[in-house]
Amino acid sequence: MGIAGGAAGAAQAKNSPAGAAIDAALAEAVARKDVPGVVALVINRSRMLYQGAFGVADVSTGRALTPDAMFRIASMTKPITSVLLFDPGERWHYGTSTDVVGKLVETLSGQKLEDYFREHIFAPLKMADTFYNVPQDKASRLVPGQQRAGERMDGAIVLQSPQPGLTIADPVGGGGLASTADDYGRLMRMLLNGGELEGARLLKAETVTLMGENAIGAVSVPALKSALPRSADFTFIADGRDKWGLGFLITSDQVSGKRSAGSLSWGGINNTYFWIDPRRGIAGVILMHYLPFADAKALAVYDAFERAAYQLARQ
Repeated sequence: MGIAGGAAGAAQAKNSPAGAAIDAALAEAVARKDVPGVVALVINRSRMLYQGAFGVADVSTGRALTPDAMFRIASMTKPITSVLLFDPGERWHYGTSTDVVGKLVETLSGQKLEDYFREHIFAPLKMADTFYNVPQDKASRLVPGQQRAGERMDGAIVLQSPQPGLTIADPVGGGGLASTADDYGRLMRMLLNGGELEGARLLKAETVTLMGENAIGAVSVPALKSALPRSADFTFIADGRDKWGLGFLITSDQVSGKRSAGSLSWGGINNTYFWIDPRRGIAGVILMHYLPFADAKALAVYDAFERAAYQLARQ
């Protein structure tokens, strides 16, 4: 396990009723063929509370999905806002501002983006399985690109053709990373602990607080209609009520049985999602890896997982 002491904590959680409930929810979703496979992780400020892997990594071969599987996590951490479309303060919209930020990092640091991330983020946090360019010796752990069949992407899940390569010629700040649930858990624990993890401080506590504050004023984040078949509508937000911080969607309302107001979250196009709840000191990540984004069955699995995670946190 990537988190110190995590194996024992996760094993204890799996033996609990709430841990068993998470197992059941995820295993049943795979058995129903709602999703081909899923890796999920729950952490608090000090340790891993739960980790599980169910189903297959590759629908064509039936290769089992394992907890250390690598997923293309796409936009899960990118701040999304754009002013090329609207006057500042007029409206929120999904954009590519983080790509520009990535180029600024390269220009100011004199390093390639992946090298900068490795030195300043991945190495200090011991995120050994997070890459833009996946090494050949880790390629067998990478989940292949998959999607629902049919013009409207509403059929059975099949392999994409052609498959994405292992390398990215020109990495950008807005997406493209591959990672694991363990590595992402370490990033979330750092944020839950005010910018520090196991003696490594990446951010000042006040910076982490700033990241979770409303950065768009009276503007709210709306649900959006998708223009592409590879994404369903953005229906996983509280339409017109949620806010945006520096890199995160901010939940404005307490969700019954789920996250607290002020929680931070986002997702990646391959149906990978996370949330961080600073108020209650818990966070979770769920990785599924197929298109279309915001698939209704994937979102239902996410909802069941999060509800069971809060039952686990109450134990």
